[in-house]
Amino acid sequence: MASNFPTGLDDLIGNQNYVDGTTIIEAAALNNLQDAIDALQEKVGIDSSAAPASHDYKLAHVINPDGSIVYTSTGVGFKDENDMASDSAVATASQQSIKAYVDATVPTTGFFTWDGSTVVSINAPTGSSTWDEAGLDYSGVYAGRMLCLLRVSVETTTEVQIRASDDTTNYKLGGVAGYRITGGEYCMMVCSTGTDGKMDVKTTGGGASYTVTTTLLGYIK
Repeated sequence: MASNFPTGLDDLIGNQNYVDGTTIIEAAALNNLQDAIDALQEKVGIDSSAAPASHDYKLAHVINPDGSIVYTSTGVGFKDENDMASDSAVATASQQSIKAYVDATVPTTGFFTWDGSTVVSINAPTGSSTWDEAGLDYSGVYAGRMLCLLRVSVETTTEVQIRASDDTTNYKLGGVAGYRITGGEYCMMVCSTGTDGKMDVKTTGGGASYTVTTTLLGYIK
């Protein structure tokens, strides 16, 4: 009798066919057991089985030794497409293809608009040589050098000067951006951050310090 496994179960108990009803088993019964065992082994598979239908093969191609999941081929449930051309609503994508797609489609340079939610307000010192070093910190937007479009306002009329945090000569990065701003009003200023994403700021009024508020509107990196 050919085994019904794995599409069905074999009735091995009901097919033992004892000759005398008690002790002597017909050869056909042993053959049935052998067929069932062969079918079971084929379904389970040997170690490192190359049979795609075996459990060993399927598990080896789904679970890594550390328990993580890995895919080695494509199919309806998995895509490895750098251009995401199939636009599937149900298939997952490989980490490599996601990175390749983002790298190819999302710009890493150019002018980036900002929503204005990043506001830095500090008490800037006064004087011709007194800077609040790295006081304007935009490293949370980009921790590197970027040219920033800023909306700058003050509570009291004063001149505000801004420079890159590593521009200690005032000229290395194109000079200091500085404007006299009327209290309660604002102006637009453009200045580079240092390599740390920060800028120095100072005021030139007669007080000890002035509150300067800057809002990032956009940047180029």
